[in-house]
Amino acid sequence: MLPISLHGRITDHRVSALALCCEEKGVGYCLLDDSITESKTGRPLLTHQGQSLTEPLAALYYLNEGMPGPDLMPDSPWSRALVLQLCQRLLASHPPEASEIPEWCTLPLPSEVGFVVDDHLTLADLSLFAWSTACGITVLEGPMDLWWAAMRQRESVKAIWGPN
Repeated sequence: MLPISLHGRITDHRVSALALCCEEKGVGYCLLDDSITESKTGRPLLTHQGQSLTEPLAALYYLNEGMPGPDLMPDSPWSRALVLQLCQRLLASHPPEASEIPEWCTLPLPSEVGFVVDDHLTLADLSLFAWSTACGITVLEGPMDLWWAAMRQRESVKAIWGPN
């Protein structure tokens, strides 16, 4: 199988969310920093087996559904819809601003084990971490502080950003 190509810089929250997904799934990928020469409009974010996806949510969906490894979506239809809604908001095409921290980041986590939507890691966790990192956020306070600390310890995060 041809490797997955991610197009852009790892500092782009959309690209880093895709890289985190690949790392969590155990899927090989290569990062192509072609963002300097490509137009932002219609630029592929992910290329695999000669096909390209330009939308980050579609690319995350493809990685989760089409690649081996753990399922990064919840089982319940409602929770799946919440994950898609959060990812869509977080992966907007404009660069995030730290002042745009969503109000739900200050709410108690619905999961006792500290994940954003469900009782296991989902695409929402990966998207929020990528978004937060792109904002330059190094720590979250309140109910999200344990989530942030746990995410920083994940092997996928260390593979991309290095140890704390």
